[in-house]
Amino acid sequence: MEPCAARRRWSWSTDGCGRGGALTPPGSNVTFGCSGGFALRGPKTLTCGEGGKWAGSPPACDDGGPNVFDSPEEAAAGFMASLTQTVEAAEANDTRGPTEKRRIRLGSASALNIFLLLDASQSIGAADFGDARDALRGLVEKIASYGAAPRYGIITFGTEAQVVLSPMDPKAANAAFVGEQLEGLSFKAPALPCIPIARPPARTNPHAALRAVYELLVQEERAQELRGQSPAPVTSTTRHVIVIMSDGRVNMGGSPVPVLHQIRELLSIGRDPRNDREDFLDVFVFGVGAAVEAAALNALASHKAGEQHLFLLRGLPDLQEAFHRMIDESSSLGLCGFAHEFESAADREKNPWVVTVTVTRPGQGHERCRGSLVSPHFVLSAAHCFRWDDDVAWLSVDVAPGLRLGVSSLSLHPQFDLGARRARGVPEFYDFDVALLELGGRVGAGPAARPICLPCTEGASRALRLPPESSSCEEHRRLLLPPKDVEAFFVVQNSPKELQRRRVRIKLGEQRAPCEADALRAPLYANASALDDVITPRFLCTGGSDPEVDPNACRGDSGGPIIVTRGKRYFQVAVISWGVLDLCHRPQRPPAHARDFHVNLFQVLPWLRERLGGEELGFLP
Repeated sequence: MEPCAARRRWSWSTDGCGRGGALTPPGSNVTFGCSGGFALRGPKTLTCGEGGKWAGSPPACDDGGPNVFDSPEEAAAGFMASLTQTVEAAEANDTRGPTEKRRIRLGSASALNIFLLLDASQSIGAADFGDARDALRGLVEKIASYGAAPRYGIITFGTEAQVVLSPMDPKAANAAFVGEQLEGLSFKAPALPCIPIARPPARTNPHAALRAVYELLVQEERAQELRGQSPAPVTSTTRHVIVIMSDGRVNMGGSPVPVLHQIRELLSIGRDPRNDREDFLDVFVFGVGAAVEAAALNALASHKAGEQHLFLLRGLPDLQEAFHRMIDESSSLGLCGFAHEFESAADREKNPWVVTVTVTRPGQGHERCRGSLVSPHFVLSAAHCFRWDDDVAWLSVDVAPGLRLGVSSLSLHPQFDLGARRARGVPEFYDFDVALLELGGRVGAGPAARPICLPCTEGASRALRLPPESSSCEEHRRLLLPPKDVEAFFVVQNSPKELQRRRVRIKLGEQRAPCEADALRAPLYANASALDDVITPRFLCTGGSDPEVDPNACRGDSGGPIIVTRGKRYFQVAVISWGVLDLCHRPQRPPAHARDFHVNLFQVLPWLRERLGGEELGFLP
């Protein structure tokens, strides 16, 4: 008798073709079943391969108890381990190393279709349908943020299937368009009688959904053959992934399993034992909720050796977290501007680039400012937080909980001069208020410590989905700081573990001039005679009450990043510098002239390029 594995699940090893000490010859089959209320997860039959190992994923008997659900981490790891095989096969000629290959990143020559099948039956309900739709949208967006460009198909199913998007659509590889199609999906429950005697059972027809996939493949095959492509790439060289989200309550259209067999036959899977082509199709099934029909879902999922394709999750929040985790790049700092966004993520994981800089001058206590991690070795902050003669031994940086690093060098912008305009009635002049701190050690990879994207770098180009070799700094400026009010945010620290985003609008449209004019209302500049003596083209302005009240930064927020979001990637466009009023710890509504000013990074790029030249950020010309 096999031992009961953890999480109240009976498991059986497939490491070798043996059972109870006896060897099983190659070609032999073993059939599995579960009794006593247990549900089979995995293949019903395993075949002993020529290599002396069972071909297929390990079967298991779930007891249906409360502990058999997959955690988001397990679902993410299982999904990524399997999907990686498909991606790597699609990139067989890729020269990247094995570690970097464990990314969802496809080039233009890669051939991969991803079909998203979303259960829209009454048993799902409007709320769960919306959550599942949003989770899929986030998955598409995240995959695209890595530079991946698979072609998508979207199919919803209830009593019948509806093709929302075909992979043959010219925009099927455009993540923004695919996201719009998902966002536009609405749940439509079937109409009920005015005086129902009993609520009719929910109608769920996954057979029709998979039939739609089959028909889309046939249509594309015929279209390619008409163009003279023989054999058709869609059924010969393209790899296909089907992601099904359902509760598994099949009660219409018959069993969907025969349609899966038709799809496999169309793709020539399993015909030739010497080349079974199993890597050309993966069917991932996500069963969500406490009442999933595990047996029905198990029959749809792929069963491959060492991989998991069926995932049972307690609810949609777990599904959303799993989708975020499954494509997270926690093992590499090579990609900028990533953050965990699911509800249960820690604040540091949601804002992994925010750091705290402490200056401890002998006999003068501590002063703290914020900063942003811009590479594994450098932090960007505000120059006014430091003095030209500060010793680096007095500086430390809290990068993440439990990670405090020293500083090996401090560089203030050479044109920063706080007292440059005192003769004009400007006691403190904050132009070029930026500084770079070189850390005493390299920041290792982790979800709580990641670099923010800097504009006009190759990493930012990829994050903006622009070709690095042909994109320009002006394109970055147009996308990140267009001439209108731009939504952005900064981060405040309420406690060592509590970070909070404060959303503001950068005034670059009609509100820019009145925003900048309020600078002269700062008590500090009561004797200044001209706005140009205080405000330069290097400042961005936030704050005020039009069109809404913007929150204001506090003294300890100086040096922190002003961040713009595009496509679930984060870009620093400015450094927090100074404000008209100190409103911290005041409960009253801020006045309309409470403005904050920040140094525009586009205006200090030559200095950033010079100081960060060794970081391989790839600054654009």
